[in-house]
Amino acid sequence: MLVGSVAGSFYGLGRTTLDIDLVIDLAARPAQLVARSVEPEYFIDEVALAASKRNGEMVSALVQQGIGFKVDINPLRMDHFERVAFGRRRREDWEGTPVSVISPPDLVISKLKWGKPSWSERQFSDVQAIMALELFDEHDPDFQHWIQRLDLGDALEASRSSRYGN
Repeated sequence: MLVGSVAGSFYGLGRTTLDIDLVIDLAARPAQLVARSVEPEYFIDEVALAASKRNGEMVSALVQQGIGFKVDINPLRMDHFERVAFGRRRREDWEGTPVSVISPPDLVISKLKWGKPSWSERQFSDVQAIMALELFDEHDPDFQHWIQRLDLGDALEASRSSRYGN
């Protein structure tokens, strides 16, 4: 599942980024299978990917051959929200290639989760920009459920006043 700023670009978020962020269910796809699916265009560090599966940490294990463009792989965790978001991912077309992308409300929640510990202006400005696109109703009970359950109300409010926003 495509997440992060590149996922936001599918919904109209215009921001440059240095990498692509993916969530992969490594329990369903062994490191060797993931590696075979991207070779020879990409180099993948199978050892780092296997360690990521064990420790649940993000890994920069995928690099485009000859260009050096990096893909960060986040293993799908047992976290309830992440599993729900993974189940709600959407199929989109990326220049003729089908790709799974996180849904807009789940992207907002994900960016709030990522940005809250450090009060990241970058994540909050992304949230502000996505919310301004009005791709979903922020009063939707499911969205509000996750904001409350994950204690993200203060982060959502902080995103409304991001200095980098609209």
